Amino acid sequence: MSEDRSISTRLAAGFRTILPSYFDLIARILRLIAREHGVKVPLGLDRMITPTVDARLAKLEDARRYLLESLEAVDELKRDAEQNKRDLERALAELQVTMADRDAAHEELRSIRTVISADIAAFRNLAGVPNVMKERVIGCVAGIIASLLATILWVGVTNLVASPSTPKVVKDVMRPVVTPAKTE
Repeated sequence: MSEDRSISTRLAAGFRTILPSYFDLIARILRLIAREHGVKVPLGLDRMITPTVDARLAKLEDARRYLLESLEAVDELKRDAEQNKRDLERALAELQVTMADRDAAHEELRSIRTVISADIAAFRNLAGVPNVMKERVIGCVAGIIASLLATILWVGVTNLVASPSTPKVVKDVMRPVVTPAKTE
């Protein structure tokens, strides 16, 4: 709000300075035109057109005052710009330090992960813990082989019981295993 008043005050003061200068210029042009055509300027108009020394000094004093205010405003803007520049340099320095700290932390994390993985491998070797993936592959292959052997054994026993050349004693012992019990 004070900036609006300051700007409007400055504009009004500027108009007060510029308008009399504009009127002076118009008066001089009118005087030149009147002299060329041989027309006399009325006495009252001439006094209105020609400003007094005091009025000119007042205008010069106003112009000086506005110039000083403008210079003060420029100095204030310069101080603000220098402060902003210092703040920016300080922030950039802090950012650079933070980036260096981040890079150092990443490097430290990478080295810690390397050490931890080496420690885990050493512990597994000392404890005799084999590789988990190796164990899983061996377990899967062993399960497949066991299933195949069980299937072969089952088919073989079933064929043995069904075969006519198998002795009756073996058939009697194997029949409850091979054939399901009858429900009544």
